[in-house]
Amino acid sequence: MKKNERINQELFFINNKKHFTLNDLMAEFKISKSTALRDISSLEKMGVPLYVEYGKYGGYKVVNYNFLPPIYFTDDEVAALFFSAQMLKFFISTPFQAEYNTIVNKLLASIPDEKEKQIRQMQEKLFFNSSQEHKDSPFLKKLFIYSKKKKTIKIVYEKNGVKQNRWIQPLGIQAMDGNWYCPSIDLEKNKYRVLRCDSILLAEPSSEYPARDLPDYDIINNFFLRKKTDKAKDFKVCLTDKGVEKFKKRHYPNMKLNETEQTIEGWYEPHEVTFMTHYLLEFGSFAKIISPDELIVAMKEYLSTLLTQYEIDI
Repeated sequence: MKKNERINQELFFINNKKHFTLNDLMAEFKISKSTALRDISSLEKMGVPLYVEYGKYGGYKVVNYNFLPPIYFTDDEVAALFFSAQMLKFFISTPFQAEYNTIVNKLLASIPDEKEKQIRQMQEKLFFNSSQEHKDSPFLKKLFIYSKKKKTIKIVYEKNGVKQNRWIQPLGIQAMDGNWYCPSIDLEKNKYRVLRCDSILLAEPSSEYPARDLPDYDIINNFFLRKKTDKAKDFKVCLTDKGVEKFKKRHYPNMKLNETEQTIEGWYEPHEVTFMTHYLLEFGSFAKIISPDELIVAMKEYLSTLLTQYEIDI
């Protein structure tokens, strides 16, 4: 029997035991003492929580014997897992950072040497040229857990250099453009908000407000929580082919693409004019605002401000 096959069977064997001895392994798998000791070392490297008990009735105790039994992966599936792990390097913080590193180490310890060599070669051939996270989000894991448990929390949130106390119910976390965001209900203002996770300086449970029951909430299709007010403005933007490509790479729930006419149609609130001008400026000459006039004027004023930075005295 090959080593990796035997290791997997040993995982099944000890997963059903609270205690076992070296002789148990030797007898069950018909291996020598030296091989059994090497297998024990391999199991520990894979993260199996073993505790050595010395003495006449000693042996090995599984500290937490409720770990998952082994799962068999094909070569392509193992490569896909390492491919995914490589992408996570773009984030300084992830909800389960330590756990990701442990998973990688366990996988490397459980595959044959030749496969491990191939995986390391693959890692050297992969590079994702995308936006990277530049600021740590220390409460990312807590926000994720609070959202799963439907907890209401108090946070200290920093915006434009000002720190504020807020009471929110986090609804999940999402990554976009190299940053982590937390869609939330602002319980004090009774409004839907999307908060930058790296701007949250403190997060702790609070009983100040009761939790909301949102059975239909889906973090991917969360548009229903954002209500269009009477002051909202409808907008329309004409796109070139390149503009359509850019829109598909990044857009927001308050806008949609009309592929037949090659236009963006949607709405924004009055306080979002600056955000809209900054977003549409990224399209360059691939987009032209059709309406409303207010947004056209805001874009012209913003462009005028940019031009003053490049004035040259002659």
